[in-house]
Amino acid sequence: MASECRLRFRVLVPTVMSQPEHIENVPAEIWIKILVDVEPFDVLSAGKTCRYLRDITSSKDLWRGLVNTMCSKHGLFRPSYPVEDMSLGQIQRATVGPYLFARQLQHRGASFDTPIAAVDRLEPVSQRIACVQRHILFYQIVPGGRFAVFIYPTETSTETIGTLPALSMELLDLGPPGLPLSPEPALSYVHPNISSMARGGMLVTASVSITSQSPLADTLRVGIAMIHTDGFYVVSIFAITPTHPVPSFERLASFTIMNRIPTENIHSILVHGDRALFIIGNIFIAWSFTDETCIVIHHNRTYQSKQTILTEDEIICIAASGVYQWSLSDKKNESILTSKGLFLEKLPPLRPSDNVIEPPWDRVAYHIQITKRGNNKLPFTFDIFLVPRARGAVAEVAIGRRYTLRSPQKTSQNPIVRTPQPPVCELTLDLEHSFEVSLGYLIPSESSPSPCLYPGLSTLSSGVGTASYVNLIYWIQPRITADTEPEEAVEGYTGTMKFLAFRHQFLLSWCPASSRCLFPHDHIAPSGRTGLIAIEVYDYMT
Repeated sequence: MASECRLRFRVLVPTVMSQPEHIENVPAEIWIKILVDVEPFDVLSAGKTCRYLRDITSSKDLWRGLVNTMCSKHGLFRPSYPVEDMSLGQIQRATVGPYLFARQLQHRGASFDTPIAAVDRLEPVSQRIACVQRHILFYQIVPGGRFAVFIYPTETSTETIGTLPALSMELLDLGPPGLPLSPEPALSYVHPNISSMARGGMLVTASVSITSQSPLADTLRVGIAMIHTDGFYVVSIFAITPTHPVPSFERLASFTIMNRIPTENIHSILVHGDRALFIIGNIFIAWSFTDETCIVIHHNRTYQSKQTILTEDEIICIAASGVYQWSLSDKKNESILTSKGLFLEKLPPLRPSDNVIEPPWDRVAYHIQITKRGNNKLPFTFDIFLVPRARGAVAEVAIGRRYTLRSPQKTSQNPIVRTPQPPVCELTLDLEHSFEVSLGYLIPSESSPSPCLYPGLSTLSSGVGTASYVNLIYWIQPRITADTEPEEAVEGYTGTMKFLAFRHQFLLSWCPASSRCLFPHDHIAPSGRTGLIAIEVYDYMT
């Protein structure tokens, strides 16, 4: 075992390990700088090579840095892991937690052609009611698994005749991932009146975002859009600081879109840093809420788009017809002030995208799987499926492909060129795996969004009857070829789908990094009022 660890670590840092007898000549501070960007299991392996590295890899400072690296790399909310109050073992357990969950699944996973009736079903290790029966309009587990956000009308506004509806926002602290869910009530913080709506108004959509990719970020930002009966939208951005002694809810900014587009609603909100993106039909409204300005882009890609990504300076759409990119940095001279609201007397001319990646797939035959809220950063991984128009036998096999969209890495051979106007960032679209999908059991469905989040776990709806579906968690297992066999080209089958079934039928929100999920609680007797649900949180690994 020790020899395997040494071999693995030699591959990890070959320049330093070229002379292993001089390991102790390298200062501990240098080793920590090297190891803080290494995968946690490799750090544990390094600690088994010698006593000197064992002492270094037992440093709490190193593991605190590894938590920061993990959160920054995978978009997890850093306060989900209260490392200041955790022992070394607890920090190590938290850092490798997502890997452990993936390994647990891989040991039990069924192959793509296994009948659903023969598939193992995940059973939770712990569970609790997260939100009592309410007219819940929005729910999301914050990436990291510790916090959840809910938006619902206040009780008085739903029961008192003549009272204007009001919305409450609730933040639940479910406890750090890696610990069992407590049977006692979770810590809950409620902002009772984030907004009052005109009579008959409704919440259109909402989005939760981590304020930045900084590993020390401790603020959540929530974007909310509401439509009023007199025909305009009100959009707001709230900031939540859940780990302060008294968690705070602050309205950062708000503005009104006064001319509602006929038959169109705001069907998506994305929040990134100090900017929010509202999608209304074929219109992008990129709102810089700190500057109180916005950029309006009229385009013709929304109805084809399956996924939209907002980065610091660009909007990216993934569609069946390709990948489209709009730069925001070169459109600042088109900014419109929003302090008095936004009224578009007429739409600007159609604007083509600044950059296009032609699809390497058949734009008619392939179905692109949509991802859930929260997966809004590069690199971005998504799956597509070749779905025949006329489906045949249950055992029919289709093709799946996994792609990753990323910005190319800058190298010394590719220096950054300083120009007065920043150029559009180049993108690359890489095929990671081709794999097999059984159409008889796995049915790609837009009603079942799928996050390709760390560590590469996704969900699909599966048909188990004429009108019954179950959610499956799946991943791609790379195919292992013998040394005597030629390596398969990436266009061939380089992976195989494996999956397990969730215990409940309707998956509302989940965080693969913590194995925590939200489901509707189906054991509470109906109260007689329609539209009320209770939400339960499950943890599949502690």
